[in-house]
Amino acid sequence: MMTLYGIPSYPAEVIPHVHYSGPNLNHADMEVFIANLAKKYDLTVYIFLDQILKPWWIEYTDGNIINAHSAVLPYARGMYAIENMAVKGNEKDFQRATGASIHYVDNGIDTGPIIRAVRIKEPFRYESIWEVKATCYQLAFELLVNQARVEFENPDLQYVGIKCDVSSLGENFLSKNFDEDKKKIAQEQFLSMKKSQMSFKKAWEART
Repeated sequence: MMTLYGIPSYPAEVIPHVHYSGPNLNHADMEVFIANLAKKYDLTVYIFLDQILKPWWIEYTDGNIINAHSAVLPYARGMYAIENMAVKGNEKDFQRATGASIHYVDNGIDTGPIIRAVRIKEPFRYESIWEVKATCYQLAFELLVNQARVEFENPDLQYVGIKCDVSSLGENFLSKNFDEDKKKIAQEQFLSMKKSQMSFKKAWEART
């Protein structure tokens, strides 16, 4: 991400009203904090996490939790989604899943109603799987921040997500199943798919 997008101009801790929760968002102190906020405000929570929130988060917010996901839902769920799709080595499936989404959080894993999803048209123009992943992360950040902004500017509107049919849900990738061997395979498979795409493009251009 630093190579493609640079380093942020300032660290988050310079913002005076930021509350730092620590690494565990399901801690009892956090529940008390959220419960007290819910008594005063109609909460909407915007997240981009690598942990599963406990059900009380949904209860206190009435389900108004919007998550950013660095892949196109519903086709690739869970952790290391883009890398795991690369491991499979299927060019069409990889292209279909490459991008980012924002969705409401429910009790499943990346199964809540989808508010918006965007796809990278040509993921194989990037040099590596890591450049693709960085771009997916950046898209996820932008979707989440833009959604927060538009909701703040339009408080009278409710943004409705679309629930996907269960049959369209892709595999739920687990963090524990992605190791150094899978990481290496993802790198190699991406380059192999990229080479295949480039060969196809050249052959197509020669014919036309």
